[in-house]
Amino acid sequence: MQNATSKVYSEISERFPEIRSRFSEGDEELAYLLMGYLADWLKELRKEALTPEIINRVIMFTRWCEEQPRGKDAGDDVLTIFTVGFFEALFDSETTRAILPKITTRDDIVTNADYLRTWVGGVNYDKALKLYAPKA
Repeated sequence: MQNATSKVYSEISERFPEIRSRFSEGDEELAYLLMGYLADWLKELRKEALTPEIINRVIMFTRWCEEQPRGKDAGDDVLTIFTVGFFEALFDSETTRAILPKITTRDDIVTNADYLRTWVGGVNYDKALKLYAPKA
């Protein structure tokens, strides 16, 4: 049975072969770092390069992370690794913020406002929230 880190390594390697060149020996044991590589790659893309195909892979990757069984701690829980290592980083740039409405709902953003404001900053949180249609 694979642990969370090896699952993350396999999934990112297969779904995003473009970032394999960023991996160094030993990185396969560092799931948070692997998530960071993925977020950094997306942040480096020009807005035009963020194609529907790439966005679809991010959506499917997000769903995969959400469907994984919960781990016993933050080092063995794919959803925590995803949230801290990848999701929070998407708030950092205009390009990656545009992905947020495709992978999470406005309700989830609002429900987790305190957490998100703490970890992504109030300015980035507010910019992300503006990407969602106002609740009727």
